[in-house]
Amino acid sequence: MVPVIVPAYAAIFAFIYLALSVQVIRARRQAKAAIGTRGDVRLERKIRVHANFAEYVPFALLLLSFVEMQGGPAWLIHLICLVFLAGRSIHAYGVSQVHEDYRLRTTGMAITFAVIAVTALVLGRVLIKSRLVTAIRSIKSASLIGRLGSSAFRLFTTAVAMPLAGLCFSSESAPGALPSWDSKTRWNNLWRGLAVSLTGVQADMRTHLIHRPARDIIPPLGGPRVSSYRI
Repeated sequence: MVPVIVPAYAAIFAFIYLALSVQVIRARRQAKAAIGTRGDVRLERKIRVHANFAEYVPFALLLLSFVEMQGGPAWLIHLICLVFLAGRSIHAYGVSQVHEDYRLRTTGMAITFAVIAVTALVLGRVLIKSRLVTAIRSIKSASLIGRLGSSAFRLFTTAVAMPLAGLCFSSESAPGALPSWDSKTRWNNLWRGLAVSLTGVQADMRTHLIHRPARDIIPPLGGPRVSSYRI
């Protein structure tokens, strides 16, 4: 599944990142510090806001993208992205202030950590659910193939047994009941009987698959179902 929700929020975070970069550039010009900070507290704070944003936001967006690719709930992805956006905005504003209110920094980082942890848990749950569904479908498919194969084998053995049983009534076993056929005639009759029987088996299998309910051939997606139909 191609993600469409997270990329939209990623574009918003990209613009915020550019805004923080511009603030760092302006602060460097005002402090006349191309490298380092020269002891400018305001510049140091701008640099830390920019760096902290670059450290956490890409990783969180990557996790959110994985959740969406695995078919996570859209409403939950929107909620996490909005909460994450609010948390990063609070952190950026709080840390950039010279007279900082540490409650803003704490709140922003708490939201960031919570978003990463919740997203990781949701991703794990979605992956486990997806693997379980795949395993159940594989088991159902294997069971269906086994039932069809056993039915075809029974039909085939019946088709082979009938001509062989007819071959036993030869001139040696009942000399007065049947005409005296040579061995070539008996083998020709055997192969002819096999061909007719196999043709009947193919027709029976086609009729069996055509008239079998679709729910017994294609397993339902909602979970296992016990069918009363037997081959």
